[in-house]
Order: sequence, then structure tokens, then C-alpha cells
Amino acid sequence: MSLNLPITISAEKTVSEALELSKQALERIEAWANFETMKASWYEDEDLHLRCQITLVSEDTFDSKFASLKMPEWQVNLTEKSARKIVTLAEKQHIIIAIDESYTSAQPDKEQASSWIGSDVQINVQTLIRKQLLMLAQEHELAPID
Repeated sequence: MSLNLPITISAEKTVSEALELSKQALERIEAWANFETMKASWYEDEDLHLRCQITLVSEDTFDSKFASLKMPEWQVNLTEKSARKIVTLAEKQHIIIAIDESYTSAQPDKEQASSWIGSDVQINVQTLIRKQLLMLAQEHELAPID
């Protein structure tokens, strides 16, 4: 999005193409994430200015960056293929999520999805991002999102 939102979401070109995630689809998921965190009052303390960059990458990219490297500033979950940079709430949060083509065929949990998030793939991506935001909330003692 052209706005300077607290939570931004991007995807590698290979991921966007493989999952047919358009720029508009990512913008809808980004809008959802910002709206949900606003509803949960994550931005009440204006001194903190929570900012978060979520990047969707291929498994190859994830493995090359995180699978074998020792990076103490990152919390890496090799099972879930995700990584979060360990920083204070006042610093920009970075979340990297590996996505593969299995997200095109996995049945999403539509009860957890927003009605205006489109395809099953988009719902699966939204579910992954929701999980990461819930972990971020727990880590920094923020209210959980819906």
C-alpha cells in the first residue's frame, strides 16, 4: 500500500506468482492485519509506534538464510518455517514466513478468516500471519487480535 501503515506485508515474486497472490490480495491482508491490531489497541501508547514488516519467501530462500546459519538475533522455527527478529517493541519487528505451493491445496479455516479476504490461498496466508501476530502480541504483552 502507498500509505505508511504500521504493519506491512510483502512477498517474493516467486511466491506471489506460485500462489497467484496479486498486489491487491496482499494489500487486503495487510489492511486486515492493521485493522485487527488497531481494534486490539496495539497503538494506544504513541511512544512505542509498533512497526512490523512481514515477508513471505520461498522455502529455498528461507533455508538459505536460516536453516544452517547461527543467527542469535533471530528466533527461528524450522518446523513452521518462520523466523522473527528478537527486538524490543519500540524497534521494527521483522517476521519471515516460508510459503510453498501446498498453500494452494490446503483447506483453510474459514471461521477464522475475514469475509472480505478472497481465495482459499489468501485465507491460508491470512491464517499464517494471524498466528505470527498472536505470537508477537504474547511476546510483547499486547492484547490478542480477533
